[in-house]
Amino acid sequence: SNRIIYLNGFAMSAVERQLEYKKQHKIKSDFIFTTSTGTLLEQRNILRAFHYFCENANIEKRGLHSLRKCFINRALQNGIQPFDLAKFTGHSMQTMFKYYHDLNKIAGLKIIEATENR
Repeated sequence: SNRIIYLNGFAMSAVERQLEYKKQHKIKSDFIFTTSTGTLLEQRNILRAFHYFCENANIEKRGLHSLRKCFINRALQNGIQPFDLAKFTGHSMQTMFKYYHDLNKIAGLKIIEATENR
C-alpha cells in the first residue's frame, strides 16, 4: 500500500540528486528506484538499487531496515515521545523497542544518573 514518508533536508537532497540522475539519463518513471528503463524493480534487486542510491548520496551501505532503526533512534534521542513515534511509524511500542531501539552507552548512563539517590 502507499505510505507517506516524511524526509529531512539531507534525505530530500539525496532524492533530488537521484531524480536529477534519472533526468540526465532520460529514465522516465515516477519511482525513485527503477531499472535502467524506468520499470519497477523486482524484489531481489531492490537492495542492490538501494546500495547504488547510497553510493550516489555518499551514504554508508546498509540494509533497508537500518533506515527505520536509525530514524527511530534519532527521534528518541531528540526527545520525541515513544507513543507518538510508535504511532507515526506504524509499530506497537513493544515492537518498536524490541527490534528498532538501541540503548546506547550515553542513554544508559543517563538512566543510571536519573535513578541515583540524591
